[in-house]
Amino acid sequence: FSEIPGSSVGLLEVIPAGSSPFVKSFDGAQWTTVNGDQQGFLSLSENNMQVYGNANSANGVALPFSDPLVQWTYPMELGTNSSDEFGAEIMLFGLPYSLMGESSFEVDAWGSLVMPDGVEIPEVLRGVYTQYYTETYDGDTANWYLNQVIYFAPDSLLPLFYHEILDVTDLEGNTILDV
Repeated sequence: FSEIPGSSVGLLEVIPAGSSPFVKSFDGAQWTTVNGDQQGFLSLSENNMQVYGNANSANGVALPFSDPLVQWTYPMELGTNSSDEFGAEIMLFGLPYSLMGESSFEVDAWGSLVMPDGVEIPEVLRGVYTQYYTETYDGDTANWYLNQVIYFAPDSLLPLFYHEILDVTDLEGNTILDV
C-alpha cells in the first residue's frame, strides 16, 4: 500500500458498553466503539460479531437496530461466508426515520501482510465485506454502498487493517458522497 497516495488514521477506541450513556438503547451490546462523536454498539462471541446500532454524542441521537447486523462469523477460515439483513425504524426529532439494508462477508484469501509501518504479520485471513442500505428521513432518501477489504490475524476478533470504498447516492443515482 506504500504506492497509494493519501492516508487516513482512525482513532478507534473500544470500551465496555456500560461506559456509554447510550447503553440502555442497545440491549445485548457488550462493547462500544468510539471514534470522535460516533459510537457503535456491538457484541463479540465465539460465533459472530453483531452490531446493535450506533449513537452520536454531539447531537444525542441513538439509532438502535430493530434487527441487529451480524457483520461476520467465527471461526474464520478460507471460504467462510455469511450474509445478513439489518434495519431500524424510529422517530427521530419527531419524524420517521428508516434504515434497511443487507450485508455479506467472505474470507477469500490467506497469506502474510506487511503493514504500512513495515511490520510483517505472517498469517492473516483476508475478508471482503459489502454492505448496502437505504436511509430515509424527512423526505430524503440515500443509498449507502460500503465495500471493505479486511485483514484478520489468528488471535484477533477485530480486524487489524482494512481499506474501504464508500459511495452514497440519492434516489436518482446522483453521487452525494464518494470516499
